[in-house]
Amino acid sequence: MLLGDALNMRHPLTGGGMTVALTDVVIIRDVLSPEKVPSLKDTRLVLKQLQEFHWLRKKSSMVINILAQALYLLFAANDDSLYALQRGCFRYFQNGPKCTDEPVLMLAGLLKQPSVLISHFFTVAFLSIRVQLSATPWSQLYMFPINSIQVFWKACVVILPFLYAELTS
Repeated sequence: MLLGDALNMRHPLTGGGMTVALTDVVIIRDVLSPEKVPSLKDTRLVLKQLQEFHWLRKKSSMVINILAQALYLLFAANDDSLYALQRGCFRYFQNGPKCTDEPVLMLAGLLKQPSVLISHFFTVAFLSIRVQLSATPWSQLYMFPINSIQVFWKACVVILPFLYAELTS
């Protein structure tokens, strides 16, 4: 039986592999319990329960997977828009518990709502634009609308493909 990173990989930046593996153990224990599967020799029933495991696991690991990949892209920034998002992310975390508690709960696998992840992510994107505005010299302000669109677009390019992949696979 494959669990954790052996079943699907995520970037190790957030340490989500072990969290997912431990959650997988709890889920598999429940779906293959003797009450639900009296005999592991009953292949049909075991396969049915493994399908349930897949969907329960998906709900549990989706936010961790998306967050790990998105944070990796931000922290490995290689263009101006990603650098802007990275600065915005660091500034966001400096805003205290309101901006760190839920992301930490998501990393720990305790908060599993993609809508919360999306809310935090796009709040970071808009903060990144505000941070970029404050760092833009007066002589370059004419470029700010274009740069803002580029940062917002990059935020969409970072998060939406991972969200789509998790929701459709």
